[in-house]
Amino acid sequence: MRKRVQQWLSRQIQDAGRPALAAWSTPTLDPLPLAGLQLDPHRPVCYVLHQPSWSNRWLAEQEIERLGLPPLALPIDCPVLREADSCLVLTDPALDEESDANPYPPRLQRLAAAVLANENLDVQLVPVSVFWGRSPDDESSILRLLTRDTWGLAGPLMQLGTVALNGKQSLVRFGQPMSLRQLCRPGLTEAALTQKAARILRVHFRRQRELVLGPDLSHQRNLMPQILRSPAVRHAMQQQETDKWQSPVEVRRQARSYVREIAADYAAPVIRALELGLDWFLAKQYDGIEVRNFERVSEVSQDCRLVYVPCHRSQLDGLLVGYSVIKRGLMPPHSAAGINLDVPVIGQVMRRSGAFFLRRSFKDNPLYGAVLTEYVHAMTQAGFPVTYYIEAGRSRTGYLLPPRMGMLMMSARSYLRDHRRPLAFVPAYIGYERLMERGSYVSEMQGAAKKKESVTALLATLRRARKGYGKVYLNFGEPIRLDTLFDDDCPDWRERPWDGVQSPDWLYRSVGRLGQLINRRVNGAMAVNPVNLLSTALLAAPRHTLEAPLLTAQMALYRQLAAVQLGPDATLTELDPEGIVAYGEGLGVFQRVAHPMGDLLGVPEGEAVFLSYFRNNVLPVFILPALIACVVQANRSLPQSELVELAVGLYPYLQAELFLSWPVEEIPARIQALLPVLAEAGLLEAEGRRVLAAENHTPAYRQLSLLSACARPVLERYYITLCVLARAGSGRLQAAQLAESCTLLAQRLTLLFEGNAPDFFDPVSFRQFIATLQALELVQADAEGKLVFGAAVTASVRTADWVLQADTLAAIRQLAGVEG
Repeated sequence: MRKRVQQWLSRQIQDAGRPALAAWSTPTLDPLPLAGLQLDPHRPVCYVLHQPSWSNRWLAEQEIERLGLPPLALPIDCPVLREADSCLVLTDPALDEESDANPYPPRLQRLAAAVLANENLDVQLVPVSVFWGRSPDDESSILRLLTRDTWGLAGPLMQLGTVALNGKQSLVRFGQPMSLRQLCRPGLTEAALTQKAARILRVHFRRQRELVLGPDLSHQRNLMPQILRSPAVRHAMQQQETDKWQSPVEVRRQARSYVREIAADYAAPVIRALELGLDWFLAKQYDGIEVRNFERVSEVSQDCRLVYVPCHRSQLDGLLVGYSVIKRGLMPPHSAAGINLDVPVIGQVMRRSGAFFLRRSFKDNPLYGAVLTEYVHAMTQAGFPVTYYIEAGRSRTGYLLPPRMGMLMMSARSYLRDHRRPLAFVPAYIGYERLMERGSYVSEMQGAAKKKESVTALLATLRRARKGYGKVYLNFGEPIRLDTLFDDDCPDWRERPWDGVQSPDWLYRSVGRLGQLINRRVNGAMAVNPVNLLSTALLAAPRHTLEAPLLTAQMALYRQLAAVQLGPDATLTELDPEGIVAYGEGLGVFQRVAHPMGDLLGVPEGEAVFLSYFRNNVLPVFILPALIACVVQANRSLPQSELVELAVGLYPYLQAELFLSWPVEEIPARIQALLPVLAEAGLLEAEGRRVLAAENHTPAYRQLSLLSACARPVLERYYITLCVLARAGSGRLQAAQLAESCTLLAQRLTLLFEGNAPDFFDPVSFRQFIATLQALELVQADAEGKLVFGAAVTASVRTADWVLQADTLAAIRQLAGVEG
């Protein structure tokens, strides 16, 4: 009964579809193959289509009838051969490639058997190629590009869209007839003849598709055999057969499903559609995208395979990197994405634009891990550029997150296996003046549960999009060649044997250093924009409000300090101080309140938390001058040597948290370069070998206080950690317990004294500081994971008297229960 219903539905669809397609489509016939098409009317004809598709069959049938060729629906009726029609589909997804059945079309097998059984019989196989849509370079419609023919097999809905949108731009190509009889050789078996005919037809269809669609760049089709044959994946498959009592067929099917789940399915039309869509979207939402230092990317791409490693601030980051690369003539990178984004339609578009999808965790799935590792290796060795985020998730505070080693280790192991062509990592800094994710970031910083990445969230973000997001800045940092890094850590690494399983100890050191170096070079390519500077100044003020002249003066100071601090890869806004203030007012960074004694510029209610994100972006630039301001303000007057000593002592912690690129040996020289700038602005005086703060209650002292406020939250977090550790005592707390206690104390301090500043009690910052204390061996974990320490921690607590002001110290000591 079910079969009869299916047959009836099939007839209804055909009866309605054929006339509709004939009325809508206007195919083009390739005249060159037609000119030489000579069919023998005395021999059966079988038309061969590459893939199962009703629309392709109907269009081919329509053109066959128009040309007066033997009808496609004509049955093949011979003494030893009877077929319902004259159509053969070469690729049938219903055939299970993992089963023991022959994967070749049953009709082709029957044709081969009949030809071998009857020496007077021959069958003419005529390949027919059908294409929908024109060249991506000539197409300007995004919908037509998304539904244009690709190398992949389209589903029913996609095929319907393809016909509806590209029916006027279809192409039908007839190949030269192939005689099955001419393929026969003495002793040839039915299976061998079937295989031979199928191979010739597949080569023909592949060449035709390459001519019309370009090369097949799909990883799912091209890399799957290589991945499944790799020793690591075969070993994992054998292990799963043993551990889970699964058959080889089941395990191989599982491995293939992992490849399909992970691998990109690159299609040029989708890339072109994405480019056109981003042309429109970015012009609609932003005032421009400024890309700097791309020439070094072009240069390193001549000799090296590339891995782009941008910071992760927004859901648009990957799109911006790929878009900028395409616009400058390089191949778009394949981007890593979370598996939660692989949903119908959106996931398909992402996959065809080069995205590959990863699970968040797969520790208990060795087969998945082996497939993913081998996929990354195959993709890298094939020369495809890749983009991934070493921070794992998007930063919610504006700080760079500590690097995760997973993807970096996969890339490093891949290069260690095959290092014939160098591999280079390209850091990239992405800076925004406004963020579309504002609402979610603010709520998460205020304590709401972190929302998972999802297509729903992405679409909601895009739906809220509107003009007024300012500019986007994309600066590429200095590339990092992996062979140079390996040479530093293990000079003879090329000669050392490696079994491909256990990573050598030096590789872990190299990958750890690579992660730190990437983040430092990301910050080294920083783009300091007007919103960064205004946020830094306004959030330092009481009630986040300043007089207009003072804000302008602070902009002048920050510009001067940034010019000293920034390296050659970084950029600084070209606007003058007055222009920065005017630009920020136009963008809504602050509100102007008219007053008879002079206008006041203040942060709108509810915006302070959001602006802290942009302040934190550029804190690495201002942390050293802000530290100088803190020390000078806390001591009023002190020798330059003591200032330098304090800065050098604190610098390793600042460097670890903020990924600063200067070596500690350079800090004295940098301080000497900053002191004249601060003295010229009047914030301090450098008399002989002493440094004196500006007089209280002067505009210069207010500027000094605003500058010191940049560093105070960081230094206060350090002091909180040391106080909690000292109060608990040596060997009492584990690192996780210490971080949790510090987070709660900082949260309480914020609620009591600081107002709404959730980034102050960010647990990541505390964990990073604790890890640095361990790396410097000021604290050590015992066998139970408890932190043990000596007098150095107590001495560090007393050092805070030289850095923080008395009222701040007293408040922290009171809450921490530490005596002064």
